[in-house]
Amino acid sequence: MNNIVRCFTYTFLITMILSCVKDSKSVEETSDLITITNEQFAGEGMQLGKIESQVFKLFVKCNATVVPLPGGLARISAPVSGPVKAILVQQGQSVAKNQILLEVNGNEIIEIQKEYVDAAAQFNRLKNNYERVKLLYAEKVITEKEFINAESDFLSAQANYISLRLRVETLGLSVSNIENGSFYTSYFIKSPIDGNISRMSAHLGSYVNQETTLVEVADPKSFQLELSVYPGDIAKLAKGQSVMFRPVDDLCEYQAYLSSVGVSVDENSKSILCYASINTNKSFNPVANQYVESEIIIGSDTVLALPSDAVVKSENKSYVLSLQNKTDINIAFKQVEVKTNRQLNGLIEIIGDAPTGDILIKGAYNIVH
Repeated sequence: MNNIVRCFTYTFLITMILSCVKDSKSVEETSDLITITNEQFAGEGMQLGKIESQVFKLFVKCNATVVPLPGGLARISAPVSGPVKAILVQQGQSVAKNQILLEVNGNEIIEIQKEYVDAAAQFNRLKNNYERVKLLYAEKVITEKEFINAESDFLSAQANYISLRLRVETLGLSVSNIENGSFYTSYFIKSPIDGNISRMSAHLGSYVNQETTLVEVADPKSFQLELSVYPGDIAKLAKGQSVMFRPVDDLCEYQAYLSSVGVSVDENSKSILCYASINTNKSFNPVANQYVESEIIIGSDTVLALPSDAVVKSENKSYVLSLQNKTDINIAFKQVEVKTNRQLNGLIEIIGDAPTGDILIKGAYNIVH
């Protein structure tokens, strides 16, 4: 009887142990699932999605600066020295070609007009003398030496007269008025191009000369991108490739087209300068010498990708939450390791084996962490 009781007791204990082991295995089998409520899923704005094919552009990143074409930037100085009498424009103002920017006066402008009048009188006198001597020489009345001297004096006076006339006309002054004795006390400085006032260094009453840049006018329509490309990337580039760029403080992205590929390395930057024409179809207000972030598009790939928010990184590994079960009350996910590659525009490339079902594409970080 005791043996039977003892045998029954052993059998009961073994059954209990096996049951505990089974329950333990059941816990282990389900311990890798992450369960949340439907209320939590909706309250935190979580979303499900799948790994899908996406087009990833291949590009070369480079630094870029907005620069004008050679004829798109004018640095204007005073052709004749003198104090600034009036400033008729201001920083940032849009101006047209030949629009008056400044007025400059002073003794030098009066002195130039006096020199011109003297040169005009000298020219007319020597011209009449030359024509008279020319006739006398033709009639053999005077020697060849006398004729050559008269001709030389005339040509010298003519050169001086023409140079001063051109200088006066460049200042926008009427030569006929000056020859008749109506002198100007000042002259105007005008813009040589259409554009915007990008820099103004003139001040009322300040003395200016040809070495001083008074106004800088830049034409936004002539702006282009100057790209600094590393020599190792230059073989990937070709004229006509699309260039995407974004100013540092601008959320919008703009487009340009590669117009010139450099062939020599800049000694200072150790890079090759290339240029891109800005696409003016999009609203962009460029500023000369403005720094922008840029990418030259050299091709494209079709890859499998997920939104970047779907991937959680932990201990140098990447994971996604794969949907395992969904009821009226709870939703269960399994943490699955994935291999990632490139990122572009909020997407991340998934390489190798990857889950095929629904993935938690928004809110994964809140659950795992």
